[in-house]
Amino acid sequence: MRYIAILLLLTTISTSCGNAPNESVSDEKKELTEQQKEDLKMLIGPMMQLHDIAMEQMELMNTKREELSNLKANITDTALLQHITFVEERVTETEEMMM
Repeated sequence: MRYIAILLLLTTISTSCGNAPNESVSDEKKELTEQQKEDLKMLIGPMMQLHDIAMEQMELMNTKREELSNLKANITDTALLQHITFVEERVTETEEMMM
């Protein structure tokens, strides 16, 4: 869940820094003001940190998914298996949203 919030924040920051994905960019290049240049410099570090955190969380999620898959083979409790399946589906949905 934490990486979802991070990715949403990254998306918000990136669209607020420039044109939204649906906006067209004219061929005419516009010079950035000094304030805009400073603002961009201030955003680059935190955005890279958020990206790194998101990547770490995705790695952790994949590791935990593999561990769960290995344990799932030994579980016979139907209710627990249903809950695990529910969680796996939510994780898959989250991954699809991030792509």
